[in-house]
Amino acid sequence: MYEQQPVGTGTGIEGGGFPLSRNQTIAAVLAVVVATFIAQNSHSTKLRFLFFSWTMPVWIAFTLTVLVGIAIGYLGRNMYVSRKTKSTS
Repeated sequence: MYEQQPVGTGTGIEGGGFPLSRNQTIAAVLAVVVATFIAQNSHSTKLRFLFFSWTMPVWIAFTLTVLVGIAIGYLGRNMYVSRKTKSTS
């Protein structure tokens, strides 16, 4: 008539669903945190740098700051690795 599946192999909640890896769980939690951050910081603010002034949402300013920090870290690491490999040659 129909095949009976062994216990624990279903795809619903009662069967355990699909397993998430640790990295997938961390990514899901971070996505929720970022979405909450954006929702709470959607108002605009005036930013000034040297002689320039502009208005943008706070979350964009924070995001740009984080991206600049990542770029500095990446470039700094590459310079360190490049210098280290030259000194060992």
